[in-house]
Amino acid sequence: MLKDITKPCPVKLREQLKQLINQDELLDAARIGDLLTRVEKALKEKFEESSFQGVKKITEAMRLIGKEDIFKEIADSASLNEQQLKESVGRFTKRRHIIAHCGDYDLTQTPPEENPITKPDAEECIKIMKKVAKEIQKVI
Repeated sequence: MLKDITKPCPVKLREQLKQLINQDELLDAARIGDLLTRVEKALKEKFEESSFQGVKKITEAMRLIGKEDIFKEIADSASLNEQQLKESVGRFTKRRHIIAHCGDYDLTQTPPEENPITKPDAEECIKIMKKVAKEIQKVI
């Protein structure tokens, strides 16, 4: 985004960079022609521990590059219903989060029983997430 000087820098990216790089660092980078390297380093440090799972996180990340409504663009590109797409992504990422952080147990059972991960659920998750990734590549 920053290398293409014919296009304005997206507002969200501009705001993020202001938080990551102070004015002195910007001045030094501008003086020695090292702005892009410093920006890349700052963004890498910020995001190297982050995950981009879930509708909200994906939406926020895409806003940094000027894609204000990425799920609408994905849905339009793939001829899908936007709300259903968001619900599917949300359902799978929420379940992944639960499994990763506290196990996936049915707490209405005594003792709690682990919820099964079925092959159809896993296949549907893979299918929808592959589609999201493919469509993001198309629209960016």
